[in-house]
Amino acid sequence: MVFTAKNLQVKSCIVPEILPSLTVAAQLQERKNLGLSKFGALIQREVLSQLENNYLEVDISKELSLLSPGYSLEITVPALGICDLLKLPLAQEKYFPSLLAINGFGAKPSTELENNYPLPEFVLATDIMGNQFEIIVNADGTIEIPEDGTGLFSLIATITFIFSESQIIQGAGLEDFDFKKNKLLLRDPEKNAEPFEMQVCVTHINDRNLRMVNAIRSINVKYQHTYKESYNIKMLAEPSKELDKLNVSLTFRSKLPLCHLYPFVVCVTVDDERKFELASQEYISGLKNHHWLQDPIRTNVFTKHMGLSYQGFASLVRNVYPIYDFVKNCLVNDNLILQQKGYNNFMLMKDAFSRLYDLVVRDVVYHRLAGDFIFESCQKKLFSLDLSQLPANFHDSIVFSNIQSDLAEHHLDTLKSLFHLDEKAEIVENFSIFTHNFTGKIPQLMVDLLPNTLIGQNSPTLHEGFHKQRDLESITQDPPYDVDALFELQTTLPWTTPGQEIEEIANKTATLVKEGQFEENTSTKLQPFTVVKIDVSRKDMNHPPK
Repeated sequence: MVFTAKNLQVKSCIVPEILPSLTVAAQLQERKNLGLSKFGALIQREVLSQLENNYLEVDISKELSLLSPGYSLEITVPALGICDLLKLPLAQEKYFPSLLAINGFGAKPSTELENNYPLPEFVLATDIMGNQFEIIVNADGTIEIPEDGTGLFSLIATITFIFSESQIIQGAGLEDFDFKKNKLLLRDPEKNAEPFEMQVCVTHINDRNLRMVNAIRSINVKYQHTYKESYNIKMLAEPSKELDKLNVSLTFRSKLPLCHLYPFVVCVTVDDERKFELASQEYISGLKNHHWLQDPIRTNVFTKHMGLSYQGFASLVRNVYPIYDFVKNCLVNDNLILQQKGYNNFMLMKDAFSRLYDLVVRDVVYHRLAGDFIFESCQKKLFSLDLSQLPANFHDSIVFSNIQSDLAEHHLDTLKSLFHLDEKAEIVENFSIFTHNFTGKIPQLMVDLLPNTLIGQNSPTLHEGFHKQRDLESITQDPPYDVDALFELQTTLPWTTPGQEIEEIANKTATLVKEGQFEENTSTKLQPFTVVKIDVSRKDMNHPPK
């Protein structure tokens, strides 16, 4: 059989230049609410000075060098948390990274009314199903979304802010701060510990009114965490009424926001010549020594594993509150179907419920959403849970085992503590140790916090991370490896990017740009990009002349 060959037509397209991705280190810390009232607007000089350099700084000199007249700089930031555009006013600082200044330009004082426009020229929203539509930003900072939302969702995945070359190169409608040139200044969302990825693109509109991408760069923001500086720890040791026993009490109070999200191991060392052991038969508040363990190798060392990794916590939430229960509750309550303006018709879109369920799980894990509703809907089956089949690393498997033993005793303390939202609450731990011929002299006790894999961090194992970074001067020793040094390496240099859609990754290297910021280079030159048509006829009507 002979098949006729098809006459293939090859259409030309612009393949964007893939710039080296950047990794920026952020810190968990208390901070002042800026009270941003204008959606996507840059801030004024005096507001920026109040931050005292408490913001993230990204070098965009390469992008600025590619900008020509008629070109634009696009900054795409993710929505961190379930963000609904229909629920106005929108708390921008709660859901999105906030743009502060670009290339040293920011907002003019509010007293200057002439040619004062610190807003992006266009704003595009991408909903949780991948639909993209334009958001109208009014001069007062309020937003408007399409009137007809049929097939669209008001729950947003990303927001793209588009600034023109005349704004960020010539300063049209903006004030020149005369500092931080070639820099993008931004602030991560309030009370956020979730690492996120944003993109910076150089684009232009072609003769068919299509947005074409010329260059694209990924920026990964990762949170660093120092355990010893995160908690105030008080320890009390006193002889028990029973012979040869010593009761130990620990109280933890968090000093940094959201530090309770990070899994760690509490390590108590008894500095004494006598050999102490756990009073394994001693019950405290109905639980055997509150799941404290005795180190099988080191003498007089006692440990307890606290918290779960992101993967472990997410698996636990999905086991306790499966998607079947979630969809059933949504359909019974009918609070998500056909909201106003036709948005959010979950029955018409395949996988819409599963994507919303993923957002709910993520918000519970990162403590943006209280987990009380899970216990209310699953109260009857909690004590029959089987956690033995959940995927887990060594740390998580110990915590799962502790939860399982608690459930067998009809206790929910360990399980509920994972869902607790009060970050300022105290953590109280108690256990008992004993030694033969205890004279009543209290030995010296030391407490330390040992790090485990950061929550939400998709990092390689210590062994893999070491060999991939063998050439860096920061680590030069041979085995045995310095675990603390390797842990710090993982928090600043993630070698895998969750959700990255690149066909192949080869020979990544890192170059120190500044303290806490590294540039990753790769030979890969292929990455998907979108071409979206927008209405440019509004530009002259809704924006002041440049």
